[in-house]
Amino acid sequence: MKDIVKKEVKTLGIKILSETHATVPFFLSETKELLKRLQEQDASSVDMELSVLYALANHYEKKTVGIIRIGDLPLKELPAWKSIPYKRQLKQEVHRKILNAILTYLF
Repeated sequence: MKDIVKKEVKTLGIKILSETHATVPFFLSETKELLKRLQEQDASSVDMELSVLYALANHYEKKTVGIIRIGDLPLKELPAWKSIPYKRQLKQEVHRKILNAILTYLF
């Protein structure tokens, strides 16, 4: 999946990272102990949104994949003179290409 996404967004100059990611089931479940355990397992990020997707996929015995797009970090590397409309357009293009990569992967 990572290779397909990389190929799709290649022309946009977007960095694709593949690191250990954790997902938690509900708000405030990120206790100090949990975060410490995740850190020991080399998790670099935590979210709540994917937990529902993974729970449903597990319940229905389906395969699933999650893509987390952190928009503030890639856009941070854009030159300051780039306009907000340009950044908005880039964001839309990234989303379109990631969706295309997912569809390519699935079908």
